[in-house]
Amino acid sequence: MSLATPRAVRERVRADLWARADALDWVALSDAERSAWYERWSKDKEIGGVLSAFMDPRRVRVYIKDALFKPYRASRQQDDEGRVRAFIGDHGVIQRRHEKPAGRLYADGTVVVWGGARQWKSLILSAFLRGVSEGSAGRVAVMFAGSGSVAPETRSLADLLAAKLEVNPIWAG
Repeated sequence: MSLATPRAVRERVRADLWARADALDWVALSDAERSAWYERWSKDKEIGGVLSAFMDPRRVRVYIKDALFKPYRASRQQDDEGRVRAFIGDHGVIQRRHEKPAGRLYADGTVVVWGGARQWKSLILSAFLRGVSEGSAGRVAVMFAGSGSVAPETRSLADLLAAKLEVNPIWAG
């Protein structure tokens, strides 16, 4: 956003967008659905209309996508840490924190990664690669929100890959 945009306006628009995204279960939406929402919001008078007062209206959609939503996913992944512990139990003290994808190495040697179900490939591979680099036998990949958005045949393929790589896949709703 333009430097001329008041901080209060920027934060109000961001908070409004994030609340709307939460209500839509954003992480479960397809790329095409997200794209449609970016377009709608850029034309919405409460979002796009406000932002276009401080920048070229043609840049509003890109700004919403790249500037306002970039920190959204990271913010929600932090919220997911408590949910992850509910699925995997307590593995002791966290020794290392990872981002992209979110993950933890616990004191007992367990490597856990988590993210959206549509990112199953990177989650399973990250759990495997981090486990190998840490010398860990305990590898877990937790796929959140939108487990139903992954086709059954794709989920079967993901489970097969996870088994070959000795990663425990958890499909969480």
